[in-house]
Amino acid sequence: MDFTSDDQNPLAQLVQLKSRLAPKDDIVGNHDLLVELRINPDEIEEDRVGTIRVGIQEATLSVEFSGLDIVPKTRHGQGETGGKTRKELQRETVTSTTNETDKKRSADASVGASAIGPEGKLGIGGSSSRRKEETVTHRESETVTEEFYPVRAISDDRWQITMKAGSPLDQAFLDNDRLCEVSEVREANRKGVVSSLAVKQKHLKLELEQKASIFTSPLSTTQQALMKIVIAKSLHERSETSGYSGYVVFSRSTVSDEG
Repeated sequence: MDFTSDDQNPLAQLVQLKSRLAPKDDIVGNHDLLVELRINPDEIEEDRVGTIRVGIQEATLSVEFSGLDIVPKTRHGQGETGGKTRKELQRETVTSTTNETDKKRSADASVGASAIGPEGKLGIGGSSSRRKEETVTHRESETVTEEFYPVRAISDDRWQITMKAGSPLDQAFLDNDRLCEVSEVREANRKGVVSSLAVKQKHLKLELEQKASIFTSPLSTTQQALMKIVIAKSLHERSETSGYSGYVVFSRSTVSDEG
């Protein structure tokens, strides 16, 4: 079965999404969903307001299937089931040594008298001993290592896109990599998949360089917040016909068996 792709990236300088279905050689009716996804900060020139610097902190790649089912345990960015994490227990033994010296002194004195006259003798005897003491301390520390996936599979056929340090997304997250494997539903009349990249407004980092000819004075904090909403809506309208609901849809890619 032949599939054709239609990639829509109106803001390709920010987000570029492409997808295709590649048949499996060993399993008839199964395909790999191969995806290319690049996200990076950029500037957009807007005649009405000025230059808009756009960065994305987090995004969601959503996939809708028609006549196709995801093959279990093939989702990209999915760790072991059961919530397993690798734990390392580190043990350390610390030995401290203390030296102490005990001095023992004894004194003997004797006084005697003779025909010549009194004679006194004083004898002092001393001895010392060294005692060694050891203190042993045991310390334990536990290190939990969790795998990090920039493209992490989550519920409802979605993948969360993040950077490890929480910085703005700026790399090729998928480079014609398999997002998942799918199998054809035999009785389905139409087979295909629609992938879309959406960003919550709160995950958009927007900076506006105002045009002096339009704004006579700098925008207040409230005005800046309202302007960011307007900008987010404008970005959404460039790539999506549906109403704005707090998400900006940047790209959409459709793979279908209908030519």
